[in-house]
Amino acid sequence: TIDLAKELPNSQDAISLFISLDSYLFSLYPPESNHIMNIESMMDPSVHFFIAREANLPIGCGALVHHSHYGFCEVKRMFTIPAARGKGVAKLILAKLEETALSLGTNIIRLETGCRQPEAIGLYTKCG
Repeated sequence: TIDLAKELPNSQDAISLFISLDSYLFSLYPPESNHIMNIESMMDPSVHFFIAREANLPIGCGALVHHSHYGFCEVKRMFTIPAARGKGVAKLILAKLEETALSLGTNIIRLETGCRQPEAIGLYTKCG
C-alpha cells in the first residue's frame, strides 16, 4: 500500500528525497538549466508538499505552489525513487496535487520538465 500525506519539506525524509532528485537532475542537465526550488522557499505557506510512502519508507514526493496573485498553481519537486518506479507513485502524487489545486479554487496548473526525462513527459501527457 502506498500512503500519501502532506508533510514539511524540511523533514529528514524530504531532504533525502531532494538529494536524490537533485543528483538525478544534475546528471541530466547543466546547472543553469536546473530551476530547483530550495527548501527555504518551500516552507512558504503557498507551498503544499506531499510525500508518498510504502511500508513507512519515503518513495516519492511532489509540491504544488499556489500563485494566487496570478491565478494558477505550479508543480515542483516531483520525484519517485528508482526502486518504486512503475508502481503508479507519480500518478498518485500528481492526482493529489490536482485535487489540492482544485480545493484552492484554481483549475490552471503549470509545470516544467526537461527533454531528457521521457518518463515525466509521458506521465504529464497521459494525465493531461
